[in-house]
Amino acid sequence: MRKLGHLDLNICTHCNNRCVSCSHASPFTPKYNMSPVVLDRDLEAIKPILSFHRLQLVGGEPLLHPNITDMLYIARKSGVGHEVSIITNGKLLPKMTDVFWGLVQMLQISVYPNLDPEIVPFAEEMGRKWGFPVYHTVFTDFYLQFSKEPTDGQKSFSQCVWKNDCYTLHEGHFYLCPQSAFFPKQFQGLASNSDGLPLVGLTEEKMDSFLNRSTPFNACKICCGGHGETVKWQEPRTKEEWLALSTET
Repeated sequence: MRKLGHLDLNICTHCNNRCVSCSHASPFTPKYNMSPVVLDRDLEAIKPILSFHRLQLVGGEPLLHPNITDMLYIARKSGVGHEVSIITNGKLLPKMTDVFWGLVQMLQISVYPNLDPEIVPFAEEMGRKWGFPVYHTVFTDFYLQFSKEPTDGQKSFSQCVWKNDCYTLHEGHFYLCPQSAFFPKQFQGLASNSDGLPLVGLTEEKMDSFLNRSTPFNACKICCGGHGETVKWQEPRTKEEWLALSTET
């Protein structure tokens, strides 16, 4: 069994922010909440093959999930990760219940300019009360997501900063990055799982081959791979404006 750093679980794909250059395309993803049954199934499928230091419940905005406590419980009991973290923009933290706080093992807040300044101190107090660490990172700039012109994807893949750091498990497939999980359907007219490794029939040999691949994904043909230009954080209101601001010049 191979042990890796962290695994992202996109339990929601929609969000209450509209961040420019979102790597998950959340501003234009239909409302989606992962079923607890699906999360349990997928974690059980990957458990014989991989383990992780941390499972990260992300989105979209994970706190929008109506059964967030069930998702935390399933992630914790799976044993796939040594610890379970929530990565959130923080807006909904004051609405969380004691059951939620009792299940959290780590809280990571992505601080964008539209966050109420009282949220981080509130979360830190809850961390002290319930006994878990709270981290926050201020984001004022995002990497541009999209190449100006489609390419064969090889340069983007070979230089990618995400493929060995943003492993993603989603709807019966394993991905090396969130872009390969969400960009093909949203921006390329392809099947949502076209860049994923199916969990059905998964073996250690198939996983090793996928992790060590040298050929780019479909998403790499339009993705910048997390290097180059950046854009100031903002919330475009239209898809056209969002795409223009998220594309290299």
